[in-house]
Amino acid sequence: MACMSSRLECFAPASEITFTINEKKYTVSGDIPPGTSLNTYIRNHANLRGTKVMCHEGGCGSCIVAVRSQNAFTKEKSTYAVNSCLVRVHACHGWAIKTIEGIGNKKTGYNILQTRLAQMNGTQCGYCSPGMVMNMYSLKNDKAVNMQELENSFGGNICRCTGYRSILEAFKSVAVDAPPQLKNKVEDIEELHKMKSCPNSGMTCSWNSNDDYGEDDGDDSNEDFVHVNVHGAEIEQSPKLSRIHLNLKNAQWFKVTNTKEIFEIFDKVGNVPYVLVGGNTARGVYRLTVEPQIYIDVQDVAELKSYSTDSTLTLGGNLSLNDCINLFNTVSKTKYNYAYTEILARHIDLIANVPVRNVGTIAGNLSIKHEHPEFPSDLFLILVTVGATLTIGELLHITLSCVLSIKLMNSIRGDVTILSELHKMKSCPNSGMTCSWNSNDDYGEDDGDDSNEDFVHVNVHGAEIEQSPKLSRIHLNLKNAQWFKVTNTKEIFEIFDKVGNVPYVLVGGNTARGVYRLTVEPQIYIDVQDVAELKSYSTDSTLTLGGNLSLNDCINLFNTVSKTKYNYAYTEILARHIDLIANVPVRNVGTIAGNLSIKHEHPEFPSDLFLILVTVGATLTIASKGFLYRNVSMIDYLDMDMKHKVIKSITLPQIDDTYSLKTYKIMPRAQNAHAYVNAGFLFKLNKTAKGKVLKKPIIVYGGINPYFVHAVNTENFLDGKNLFDFKTLQTAMKILDAELKPDQVLPDASPTFRRRLASALFYKFILSLSPPGLPARLLSGGQDLVRPLSSGKQQFDTDKTEWPLTKPVPKLEALAQCSGEAQYINDLPALPNETFAAFVLTSVGQGYISDIDPSQALKVPGVLKFLCAKDIPGLNNFTPVDLPSFEEYEEVFCSGEIKYAGQPLGLIVAETQALALESVSKVKVEYSNVVHPHLEMRDIIASGDKTRIRVEKEPDAVKKDVPDPNEVAHVIKGSFDIGTQYHFTMETQQCVCVPTEDGMDVYPSSQWMDLTQVGIARALSIPENSINVKVRRIGGGYGSKISRNSIVSVACALAAQVLNRPVRLIMSLESNMEALGKRCDIAVNYEVGTDNSGKVQYLKADFYENAGSSWNEIMVPDSVSFMTSCYDSSAWKVRGLGVRSDIPSTTWCRGPGSTEGVATIEHIMQHVAKVVKKDPLQVRLNNVSSDDTVILQMVKDLKVSADYDARKGSVDAHTHTQELSTITATFQNNRWMKRGIALVPLKYALAYAGNFSALVSIYAADGTVAVAHGGIECGQGINTKVAQAVAYTLGISLELVSVKPSNNLTAPNNATTGASITSELCTYASVQCCKELLKRMEPAKKGLKDPTWPQWVQAAYQQNIDLCATHMYPYNDDVKMYDIFGVTVCEVEVDLLTGRHQILRVDIIEDAGKSMSPEIDIGQVEGAFVMGLGYWLTEYVVYDPNTGKLLTNRTWNYKPPGAKDIPIDFRVELRKNAPNPFGVLRSKATGEPPLCMSCSVLFALRYALDSARIEAGKPDEWYQMNLPATVEHIFLTSLTNIDLFTL
Repeated sequence: MACMSSRLECFAPASEITFTINEKKYTVSGDIPPGTSLNTYIRNHANLRGTKVMCHEGGCGSCIVAVRSQNAFTKEKSTYAVNSCLVRVHACHGWAIKTIEGIGNKKTGYNILQTRLAQMNGTQCGYCSPGMVMNMYSLKNDKAVNMQELENSFGGNICRCTGYRSILEAFKSVAVDAPPQLKNKVEDIEELHKMKSCPNSGMTCSWNSNDDYGEDDGDDSNEDFVHVNVHGAEIEQSPKLSRIHLNLKNAQWFKVTNTKEIFEIFDKVGNVPYVLVGGNTARGVYRLTVEPQIYIDVQDVAELKSYSTDSTLTLGGNLSLNDCINLFNTVSKTKYNYAYTEILARHIDLIANVPVRNVGTIAGNLSIKHEHPEFPSDLFLILVTVGATLTIGELLHITLSCVLSIKLMNSIRGDVTILSELHKMKSCPNSGMTCSWNSNDDYGEDDGDDSNEDFVHVNVHGAEIEQSPKLSRIHLNLKNAQWFKVTNTKEIFEIFDKVGNVPYVLVGGNTARGVYRLTVEPQIYIDVQDVAELKSYSTDSTLTLGGNLSLNDCINLFNTVSKTKYNYAYTEILARHIDLIANVPVRNVGTIAGNLSIKHEHPEFPSDLFLILVTVGATLTIASKGFLYRNVSMIDYLDMDMKHKVIKSITLPQIDDTYSLKTYKIMPRAQNAHAYVNAGFLFKLNKTAKGKVLKKPIIVYGGINPYFVHAVNTENFLDGKNLFDFKTLQTAMKILDAELKPDQVLPDASPTFRRRLASALFYKFILSLSPPGLPARLLSGGQDLVRPLSSGKQQFDTDKTEWPLTKPVPKLEALAQCSGEAQYINDLPALPNETFAAFVLTSVGQGYISDIDPSQALKVPGVLKFLCAKDIPGLNNFTPVDLPSFEEYEEVFCSGEIKYAGQPLGLIVAETQALALESVSKVKVEYSNVVHPHLEMRDIIASGDKTRIRVEKEPDAVKKDVPDPNEVAHVIKGSFDIGTQYHFTMETQQCVCVPTEDGMDVYPSSQWMDLTQVGIARALSIPENSINVKVRRIGGGYGSKISRNSIVSVACALAAQVLNRPVRLIMSLESNMEALGKRCDIAVNYEVGTDNSGKVQYLKADFYENAGSSWNEIMVPDSVSFMTSCYDSSAWKVRGLGVRSDIPSTTWCRGPGSTEGVATIEHIMQHVAKVVKKDPLQVRLNNVSSDDTVILQMVKDLKVSADYDARKGSVDAHTHTQELSTITATFQNNRWMKRGIALVPLKYALAYAGNFSALVSIYAADGTVAVAHGGIECGQGINTKVAQAVAYTLGISLELVSVKPSNNLTAPNNATTGASITSELCTYASVQCCKELLKRMEPAKKGLKDPTWPQWVQAAYQQNIDLCATHMYPYNDDVKMYDIFGVTVCEVEVDLLTGRHQILRVDIIEDAGKSMSPEIDIGQVEGAFVMGLGYWLTEYVVYDPNTGKLLTNRTWNYKPPGAKDIPIDFRVELRKNAPNPFGVLRSKATGEPPLCMSCSVLFALRYALDSARIEAGKPDEWYQMNLPATVEHIFLTSLTNIDLFTL
């Protein structure tokens, strides 16, 4: 480096990177490491922790911020979203960045997007909410966005909680084409677009929806005034703003918008006493002795607020004094003859104070002088001094008047120095701070005119001005690297010439690092974002794109060019394909050259961009030293040595309409996923002559193997052939099938699937050309699944007599979550002397650790310590066996024998998070006796290894051991296997530990505080009372943070104790997925005997569940119990068995046991129906337990409300028939598109267990109430339900109740938050506290006549009554277990040529009893159901069979559902008129039962695939379908193959 530095010393002077964050200027110099992301800088340097982070690869959206910058080529500015985790902070020069804090908060007022999302139930755990808001903010800022654009733009934002429907609906309400019913819903909620918190009081007040900053847009004709209680409990709303007329007590109030209305009122009221209301500041000088009878609010009369600076300076009478100061200060610098107004401004600044001057008006001040001549009006004095005149508006014949305007003399001269122009200054509408901005830009950022513009930040008092250097080429000396920012290609090659062979990287969007992580950081960074020629494009003779054009710029350009350039109409197809690449924030900064460079460096990368450019015959212009340019084909580019070369441009050829172009991308979910297979086809055809191929066609594939691009043999064969000839098709298909040789690289899809899919795509292309004479039944094969705009419907009861209980209110924390003010564990402010920790994991699945050598890691500056098993002073264990669910120790750090790959063996502690993570790989571990791990449960079962298999639950007794053979018409045998599921909490496992004078403060992301406390105490050999555990909220749990957070917290506490310093342990996504357990997978073998109606006569089953590496948290007994559901199980004998394997110990995951048990019995019912040839619903109803009348009625109700019979008939007409010979005309159109529908019932037996505490305190001075409970707020709304119940029980307003963070002082020894019971039991305990308090306070009422709540509380206080009560469930409590019922209808559509599917509609009736908080319960239903869709459709886990290492450990290869994977039509109803006599406040739990019903999608898919298999020549019989039902498994199950392709 020293040598290199010397070569570059004269290249450019040292400089700085400058940008703004929320209008504040930041400067980055060489002390920031080169790998530092914008996210790290925002959170750790700017200390703005509202922006979250999780995956560090642009795959989750939690880190999104808005950027406004200028395009280097067009010079146009735009606002766009970026993933701050991908962008390097040094690449942000000249950017104006907005974070969630910058668009709205409690102090300055909330943005419309924040309030809409909060109030429309669009947030649960809230961790994703800031990213959601900022993505929408970026979309909406520069343009009006429609609903379809909006819905298409959230592919990069993952939400595990809500199911997306509420998020999309909230944002669609601000779209330009939002339907009236959605707008009406918004108005019904609270006219949310007027919500803004007062910067002084924090209370919510009105503001306008068309302004992201909360300013009045002047369009008074459509604005309402709204007062919204901060908890959303009360809403007061005035009529539409025109003239408002209120009848008050002994008076009337008018609000007017023009002077005409003032005089109309004057005309009506005659001589009745009146007052014009402006700022009302006069009452601070002269008190009213008699209140007038007429009040006329003139604040919104625009002409009285106006001013003119044309020929003379004229001021509206209602201009505020501070407006005058600002205007005068401006005019004095711009109008020569009004320079004197600066003196007036200084004088007015001496009048009263800022708050008074903010609302006090000219006319108001002069009116005081008029009414009270003795008043020493400064304003009157200075206006007299300069000879100002007034314009008085009068009503004819009546001596009533108002001051309309003030005109100042144009006669006072003086020299003027122009310091700033009014159009260059702007006060921040939220904070009032003054910042720099451009007249065309509300942000205050660099406009790209580098030669003339500086960055300026002006202090509000004008006392400080900071200015950055001029933007030229920047050169920074960083730690072990150098950073250059260049503005032309000449500079790039100058740097290349200087650096020689030193490793370098060209920095564009940096999005490649979301796919391929850098193993070694380069020494030279060259930021090419501002190289205009690389951002340019030309549409003159040919279409030429600069290499650094962003993907979204390409989309926009292609959509424009396709409509204006005849021979480039095809680019619309390219635009649609590019829209499927990654997500909006990635496409905003990811470039053409960047994407192609990944393909060049990693041939296996399935680049969609490369594929479509090859398809259309694009060429690249490669620039090298000496301005040598070389035009190369896309294929030749792959073989080029690109060292010290730059992709200058891409040229697309003209293609006329004699060509047929089609491209495809088939991926695991609807958006934000790389392709299984992508394909491009370009044919020049004579469509009237049997589709003769007039020129050698282009057939291109990606995802086959790293070096396969063209299907050369097939291309050669088809040249000159008739494409629409069946024999030609058959031959071509065989040739293509032979040359497609997919590789097998886990965790990618199977070679068989990819080969068949590639062939099917070619066939699909041919069908899309609509060959002459093509049978109607094949037409659908040429069509793509097109997803329409999604919608939803929610129905529930609410009892207004019990409000705030049963009231549909938003979560208490919703606005804080949507504004980034809600604090999660890693949002705790930086602590003095804090350190950061990261786990070191084993890399083999079975063996022993022979030696650990951390020496290389410890040599790295900033690495402080390596800890392992020998450093633990107490028990090396995080699962105390005397706590529920644990029967064996699990080690914190592996002490020798390895249980699974990814098992923590030690901990690196360093000065920074990045350094800790980087140093993990430097710890060298030697292994011995390494053997292949046992990963597959079926293999273990087949082995019969009794050390790995054990019985956990014997079958229950049945009514008769031997069924009557006369009643058994069918004996059915089968199996059912389900894989695992990662919880995918948006907040990974984490903990912060802080040594204190009496022990340690612990902040874990845990669902079980007691386990955290006990685990730490025993591992560290310290008393439990020295450990203070506090949890305000966690960013999603779903069971993952019940036991598995314990290992994180114990390890973190150990490091804090050893170093005696604060320690922050934040697990990366990869380590989180590799080290910790997931949902247990199952394998079931069953035999069932039925009669001809499908009624089960006996059932025998062995139910195996994968326990992973320990026998802890065994769930199979629960699975067996939940398997009963609503069915008669009196003749069932089901045995539950556990299987020990070499993967992380499995753990609870939302709906543990119940999800697996319910799915198993529904699978069996589906199997029975197929065998007995009966409708699956009828078979289910035949087996419903005779005493389950509720479920029968709910099925009947849902069939009506969901129009089930008619829809099933439509599905049958579209897809199904009993005999192929009776295929209808409708059916004939749908050989390749199939639909299915299924109805699934549910009975979910809920039981209470565990200890749950609550503490309620009433504060005597104001009567407010605080509650602390033993549950953990995970997003389920526990705090809101508790607050509603407390307010209801005490008979007070919800706004008086505050719920405090959970802690182990007020809730010691409490059970885990889980099993859907915690909200109810904490509510119960809180209600008991309230009842106790009311009982204590009752005597204090004596002597009080109808006291208010504060009066009653004060009286109790005066009598020394204890206003704090506690209660712990169970303590003589009488709540009982109960059943929860549910019914779901699911309808799907499947494209058999791709395996893709859509969920057309879902209808759910969920039994929530008398819901305590209906909106929250609706959200729980939707979120649970969509999480279940992920389990059944898109989420799967793959381990390396040799090492046991988890391969699906990132967002790149693990795919939970996205916003466009949810049901297109999503309808949820909470069962009406069904109070629960056994539960808390007549409610029922909702967190997990809906997930159990998500298996309905499997049976809807089966119904569709049944027809596909029949048409493929298979008999209509039962078949095995591998799960999850991914695109791959659906495709393979459909039996689609080249032998079925016909014309």
